[in-house]
Order: sequence, then structure tokens, then C-alpha cells
Amino acid sequence: MNSTNPRPPRWADWLLEKLLHGEALEEVQGDLHESFLWRLEDRGKRHAKWQFVLEILQSIRFSNLKPYPMIQQLMTLFTSYIKTGWRFIIKSKGYAAINILGLSIGMVFSWFAYQYSVDQYTYDQHIDEAENLYNMIMAQGYLGTSVYSSGGSYEAAHRIVDQIPEVVDVALFAEEERILNLNGNTVAQKVFWNNATLANLLNLKILEGKQGTFDQPDQVIISERMALKLGVRGEALDHTLKLFDSARFNTYQIIGVYQNLPSNSTINPDIMLPLDEFLENKPDRKSDFGNGDLSILLKFKETSVMAIVNEKVNRLFEAEGEGNFVADISPFSAYHLGSSVSSTNGFAPKGDKEFIGFIAISGLLCLLISIINYANLSVSIHINRSREVAVRKVMGAARMGIFLQLMIEAFLSTMLAVIVALIIYHLASPTFSDLVEKTFDLSTLLESRFIPGVVG
Repeated sequence: MNSTNPRPPRWADWLLEKLLHGEALEEVQGDLHESFLWRLEDRGKRHAKWQFVLEILQSIRFSNLKPYPMIQQLMTLFTSYIKTGWRFIIKSKGYAAINILGLSIGMVFSWFAYQYSVDQYTYDQHIDEAENLYNMIMAQGYLGTSVYSSGGSYEAAHRIVDQIPEVVDVALFAEEERILNLNGNTVAQKVFWNNATLANLLNLKILEGKQGTFDQPDQVIISERMALKLGVRGEALDHTLKLFDSARFNTYQIIGVYQNLPSNSTINPDIMLPLDEFLENKPDRKSDFGNGDLSILLKFKETSVMAIVNEKVNRLFEAEGEGNFVADISPFSAYHLGSSVSSTNGFAPKGDKEFIGFIAISGLLCLLISIINYANLSVSIHINRSREVAVRKVMGAARMGIFLQLMIEAFLSTMLAVIVALIIYHLASPTFSDLVEKTFDLSTLLESRFIPGVVG
């Protein structure tokens, strides 16, 4: 290369010479230098240098690397340790089987406990601005005690929106069980009557058709789960749905299919219908201020002070002659684990903090017990190997070498325990899912926050 021309980055050339063996180095380096000169004339010095470095990094492949004796010796040593460890496991089959099975069972219990706890504490995280959502809870005095219920009336919700400036929007919905008929198949199914705001708050992802505005009485959208249950996935828009009501079937056109909401959703409808039809079935549902036929979600401004809002709402009830009711605007995010109201009218069953704690502690204790048993059995086995260790020391083995061999044996046992645990988990997950009334499978374990725990 002409000394007057700029050279490629020296450190990149040095890295290439250190890593690549002779034949590959001659071929790759020659081509890269030619490309550097061509780019230097065509695109300038800066571009040529950056491209040179990028192509060097791309050319470093395992087949082109120099053979380093030290690395080869370490690989040979570790291969020997792995073979020795495997032979020891095969030789002591009984101890190894007890150790591996015990550790596997402890792992499985801890995995189930982890999944259940995470599921319960991550409810409704798919909802945007969930921290600004509140649901209305009504408390009514009855025989000296307060009876709590979630919900309110259509009229009360709209009075709140009109007269309390902190309110941004309101979602209204109700849940009923109806007889459903499609293509001759008749099943009992819970359906949701709701306004468009609820569909928007749930962040529905439409897979077929459209979401609609929920202002047409003969239109319905269904979940992907319901489409599969009815056998119309992929062709749902060509079908009509019939719901039995007051001695007759009402017909609805399916206009959209939405992606299933997460299983840890407080509000998880499979069939969504326009709210107006629900209200028109009983005229007093629209006019009666004090009834509690609807569940109400209110979205407030971030700057709202909820103590002041609650005071305004209760003054509104008193003005309407409903002073025997006490309204409480409660955070929606706290409903699943913190609300005093039993699940009702469109809300999923609540969680139990005590039961979650019991599951979590049980899983942790099972894992700790299995680890202690594993350690005790391993120590008892290795006491019998003191003669082998002594012979290795006499032959010149270093303390670190013996330690590494024992650690690799433990690592192999643990990896086998993980494999066995995965099999047990797959077999036991249906039973655990029935116990906690949630669906868990192996795919739910494959997430970024869980993998480090498995490695640990």
C-alpha cells in the first residue's frame, strides 16, 4: 500500500492478525484492504474506516480462528470432567435418581407457586392508564350493617359525568347468561352488554372485521376463544348469532372477532353487545337513579383528588333522595386483591391474598427442602469418595481441579433435574390449573424474568 494513502485502523488490523490463522488471514485481509482503498476514493476516509471495521467483525468466524493451545487444553479438561461426572452418576444410579427426582419435585412446586403469584399480582396490566380508572361501589345500610355492591345506575353514571368535571369518560356494562344458538348448536353463555367506551378501555385487538361503535342493536363482536368454540374462526363475519330472550331468539350479525384478553383480566368478555338493548328491555333501567343494574368504570384526570370526588358523588346522591346509599369511587387496579366487594356483574372472581401467600410460601419451602436433601445426599456420597480424592492429590491434581470436577458433577445432576422437572410440570399442570381455576402451561414459563431463576 502506498505510504501516502491513509491506512485502515491499525487496531482492527491487529485484531484480525491475532484471531485468524494464516491462510484465512491472507485471503480476508487482502480483500478488506482492497475494499478499503476503493471506498476511500469513492466515499471518503470516514466511511471507508467504519466499513473496514464492520467487515472485520463479520469475517471473524469459528472456522477461521487460530488454534490456541491453552483454550484447547481447557476444553479437553472440561470434557474430561464432564465424562467423569457422567460416569459417576451412572455408577451411583440409586443415589442419583433420588437426588434428581427430589430436586425436580421441589423445582416444579416452586414454578407453580411463581406462576400463580405473578398471575395474581399482574392483573389488568394490559389496560392503558389503568391507574386513572375507578369503579363505583355502593354501600347500603341493612339491619345495622353495610352491604357493599359494585355498580350503579345508568342515570347516576351520566349525572356524575355531567356534574363532576374531574371525570374524563365512563364505561358501562352488565353481564347476563343467555342461551346462544349458532348453526344449530345451542349452549348457555355469559354475554356482555356494554357501551363503546368499555371496548376502547380494554384495548381490543381486532383480528377479523371491525370493533364497531356499539350503537347498532343487531351487531355483536366475539372473542377468538368464542369463535373457536362456535367453530367459525376465520369465517365469523359470514354468520349470525341467536340469543334467547323472553321466549324468542334475537338475531345478531357478527361484525368482528377480537384477540383473547389475558387470563388475568378482571373484565374478560367473550361476547359484547350494545348496551342500549339491555336498557330498553326494562325502561326503568334508564330512569331509576338508585338501581344497581350496571357496573360502572370511571376514568378521571390524573390531577383528581379522589377524596373530593367521593364527597361530590355522595352529595349528588343526597340531592336525589338516595341518602341511604353511600358511594365509593374505588381504584380499579386494587379491585382484584384489595376490594371489599364480592365479584359481580362482569367482574372476574377476586383473588385471595392469604391463599396467594400460602401457595408462594409452600413453593419456596418445597424448593428449600429439596435443596437441603440434595446437599445432604451429595455430601454422604462424596464422603465415600475421599480415597479417590486422596489418590488424585497424590497424583498431582490441584485443589481447584478437584473442586471443578465436583461442581461439574453437581451441574450435570441439576441439569438432569431440570429436564425431569419439565416433564413432571407438563404432566401435573392440568391438575394444578383445575385446583387454582387458572390455565397454566409450559409456554407461560418462557419469559425473560423467569429464565434467570431457572438458571440460578
